[in-house]
Amino acid sequence: MIKYYPTVPKSSNKIQLRLEMVKYAMKFGISAAAREFGTTNVTVRKWRKRFDGTLASLADHSKAPKRIPQNS
Repeated sequence: MIKYYPTVPKSSNKIQLRLEMVKYAMKFGISAAAREFGTTNVTVRKWRKRFDGTLASLADHSKAPKRIPQNS
């Protein structure tokens, strides 16, 4: 079993781990994938929803705000 949280922050191969998790979730379900990869259902659901068949869809997204509020 590969633990998701301890592995991902230091891993250079995050996308591959996420791909394995998504494929596992598609085959066995979200809860089973969360148990197998030592993460939460929310995390598995997030990556499964983002996955569109390309590896680029499993890359990190910026957490910066898309718009900066204008002060008047």
